[in-house]
Amino acid sequence: MGGHGSKQGGAARATGQPDDAVTAEQGAALATGQLDDAVAPEQGVVPTLATVFAAADAQPSGSRSSASRSHVHGSGTELAASDAEPSSHRHRDLLHAPHLEPVASGLHLGHKLSSVVSFASMGDEVVRPLTTARNALKSVHSRMDLLQEFHAREMAAAAFKRDQALDWLPEYHPVSVVPPSRGALTNLERVTRVSQACITNDVPVGRKTKVVCTLGPGCWSEEGLAGLLDAGMDVARFNFSHGTHATHQEVLDRLRKVAAAKKSHVAFLLDTKGPEIRTAMLRGGKDITLEAGQEVTVVAAGEDYVKWEGFKDEATGETKIGLSYARLCQSMKPGGIILIADGAISIEVVRILNDTELLGRGPEVRTTNLRGHTPLQLGAGQTVVLVPTPDPLFEGYTEKEAASEAGEGAVVHYVGIAYPSLAAKLRVGDVLLLNEGAISISVKEVQTGMVDTGLAGATGAPAFLNGRVLAEVTSPGKLLEDRAVDVAGGSLLQFVAPCSGYTGTDTIAYRSTKVGLDLVTGPTDVRQRKTKVICTLGPKCWSEEGLGMLVDNGMNVARFNFSHGSHADHQAVLDRLRDVLVAKGAEHRVALMLDTKGPEVRVVIRTAMLRGGKDISLEAGQELTVVAVGEDYIKWEGFKDEATGETKIGLSYAHLCRDVKVGGMIKIGDGQITLEVLEITSPTELRARALNSKTLGQRKNCNLPGVHVELPVLGPNDVRDVQQFAVKNKMDFVAASFVQSADDVNFIRRTLDEVGGQGVRIISKIESTAGLVNYDAILAATDGIMVARGDLAMEIPSEKVALAQKMMITKANIAGKFVVTATQMLESMTSAPLPTRAEMTDVANAVFDGTDAVMLSGETANGAFPELALSTMAAIAANAEVGTNYPQVYDFIRDFSARPMSTAEAVLGCAAKNVLDVDAALILVISSTGESARLVSKYRPRVPVLLVTDSLAAARSCAPSFGILVSIVEQLPESRFD
Repeated sequence: MGGHGSKQGGAARATGQPDDAVTAEQGAALATGQLDDAVAPEQGVVPTLATVFAAADAQPSGSRSSASRSHVHGSGTELAASDAEPSSHRHRDLLHAPHLEPVASGLHLGHKLSSVVSFASMGDEVVRPLTTARNALKSVHSRMDLLQEFHAREMAAAAFKRDQALDWLPEYHPVSVVPPSRGALTNLERVTRVSQACITNDVPVGRKTKVVCTLGPGCWSEEGLAGLLDAGMDVARFNFSHGTHATHQEVLDRLRKVAAAKKSHVAFLLDTKGPEIRTAMLRGGKDITLEAGQEVTVVAAGEDYVKWEGFKDEATGETKIGLSYARLCQSMKPGGIILIADGAISIEVVRILNDTELLGRGPEVRTTNLRGHTPLQLGAGQTVVLVPTPDPLFEGYTEKEAASEAGEGAVVHYVGIAYPSLAAKLRVGDVLLLNEGAISISVKEVQTGMVDTGLAGATGAPAFLNGRVLAEVTSPGKLLEDRAVDVAGGSLLQFVAPCSGYTGTDTIAYRSTKVGLDLVTGPTDVRQRKTKVICTLGPKCWSEEGLGMLVDNGMNVARFNFSHGSHADHQAVLDRLRDVLVAKGAEHRVALMLDTKGPEVRVVIRTAMLRGGKDISLEAGQELTVVAVGEDYIKWEGFKDEATGETKIGLSYAHLCRDVKVGGMIKIGDGQITLEVLEITSPTELRARALNSKTLGQRKNCNLPGVHVELPVLGPNDVRDVQQFAVKNKMDFVAASFVQSADDVNFIRRTLDEVGGQGVRIISKIESTAGLVNYDAILAATDGIMVARGDLAMEIPSEKVALAQKMMITKANIAGKFVVTATQMLESMTSAPLPTRAEMTDVANAVFDGTDAVMLSGETANGAFPELALSTMAAIAANAEVGTNYPQVYDFIRDFSARPMSTAEAVLGCAAKNVLDVDAALILVISSTGESARLVSKYRPRVPVLLVTDSLAAARSCAPSFGILVSIVEQLPESRFD
């Protein structure tokens, strides 16, 4: 017995365990009385549960040693521990040693039962308490099995993760860590569970995501810092890009004082300035206006940038600016780009002038040098081979092909284009303008990738390393070197080629993406974009040139916003747009949408004080009277008495005082002004308090969060717009504002049907709490959904809008109804050439959520960069699509779709999955109504869906649907399907 015990003890020590450890199986046998005295010598596995007994409770607490206290561990229970000693000694002591302190069980403090002790060799005084403990151990044994199973799964999961990590990180080296290889995809899966309750109610649990706040002049005071702590700041960020040590020290001392008083455990973060490159000073502090294509000298001013002054000579146009990077000219190369002010200004390096100066130019695509600096004479009908190259020294030339039996050899002009991505940006039929527009050529063939013909540039590299473009001269002329190249009606630098649901309480939004370095760093063909873009028409794009630009850059739906303008104005724009579509052969791929004004509540302030056009200033905390003036709002005049401070404003909603409650909110001007209701003083008047300071103008829109506004979804003017404009002009879609119920949708449909508008499809804009509550019924009745986030954020807390967006998009996907995400998607591009990073991410996340289309509002209607906004939107959407995990998206939509589904959907839905099995490049659908194409689109196929139809109406009905392209034929063969 002792020998066996010693062997087990040795095995246990070999595995790093105490010599008295027992295995799980031995512990179970001990509990059931089935353990034999013999233990196999080879036993020595690491146990997951060691169970040993001693009558520790009988020993006075004062005399207990630390080795005998009871402990509970994560994977087992140890009731006693003793000094390590051979098991044979312990067994002998157990049977023969005198009782140090008798107890009822007959066991003694410090004694332990070895795993080799047989029940048969024990006296009754030992067996009885063990028999009692045996039954208790049965439950422990079953729990032990579960713990072992759980532990095995955890170990397997950890091993799997390690195996996956080894795919890209074979071994850790302290000096060199192997980076992820190109082509390795990161599978990102995110599942959210959203219900109407979590959108309309406050969050019941505490926030777990931490908030970092940057400290600055707006919050440096003790009151400001206290406000941040009270609002939940977790980390205070000190931005060392600005300020001195002394300034930051003062703020830190104040913050520590405030945090101590409030017993806050806020952390402190120092954000270093880093190696930033900054522009130098400007002469006289006057800003410089840079024009596209303008040449500018950039000087490496180094540390003197705080004193060096740039300038622009208005007489000669000479411009010089300085940068703080001393090695600028050593680091840059011709063709490189310098981005200034977060990319708002970009300068292309033309050539390096000396060690401290370089010549730059606003970004343009230009031709390279010509052999012998001799101009090329391009004749009508001659062939031009465009050679994309990063080498501005590549020399173009003219070559005459060998004569053939048919006659004299053709003349071919080889022209270098200093733009490596040229071939990826063009398609057959595009028209290019050369020599500042003096020469035009038509693209006949585009070849991407390397085309090795032996032609070499100045650097000796293959001339067609970046593909080539074959074109024909349509407008002849003399081509000089280093001349601008662009696409007719667009810009090469931004050109984009056109191309019943779940009704559970919780909506599970599941979106999976697969992203690797190859997708992040490699090019994306934006012409394969499947997410559609809706553009709002306005003064900035009403001309034929502007409308043509939108069509060329990928507009799928033209939105006519009837919140502004007259029928005559919109008719003129519609006529011009239709002329442009006919001229470009795009009638079948651009749909027309009328967006109604809807039942907006309007604020009217017309007082003597406003006659001069001066708005009223409302101060935070100021009380005022709000009057429900109803239809008289166009005549009723509000006022503010400067002497007494008395202020009255009017709202056009007649039932205002009946529907709002004390404590409710009134939001004016897209939420820029918020009023809190203090008291209802009469059926037409209430007292309110301004919660923020803001200037109020007249006739601003107003929202009443949480109030079901009893106004018809279509007012008299809306009915006239729908019937006398949309139906009369055979428009494709009507977007109805503030849809609150399925009855609203049915009312719109009856309004359309009365005048023969059965072919006009309805888009329900969800902009209120009532619309969210009744969303399932609205979705069943409508043709499409618009997530109108602007007014919705006035109705519900703005932080809930993302949840509402996910819920609405997911349910629309499962129902097979197209969904549009709208409002402020690229809002900053109304005045800036680049969107903010948050806006870029917002557009991409809408695509990841599953939106069919995204919408531009003021960006194209009134913005300074409508073309750039459209091409940027298209590029963001296309890049987001390549990261979508289409197989898992298909499985998700299929799993939650209603059963039983129609035969058509069962068959067509499989096409979206089958393209993955056969590696198809296109799904071809022949349909006279477009319904079959929409069923395929519902399941989000990886490849485009080409709808072949003979109906313009069917073609345009698919314009906002994901991934559907259209080809028009004269007549389809008769079919009993579709």
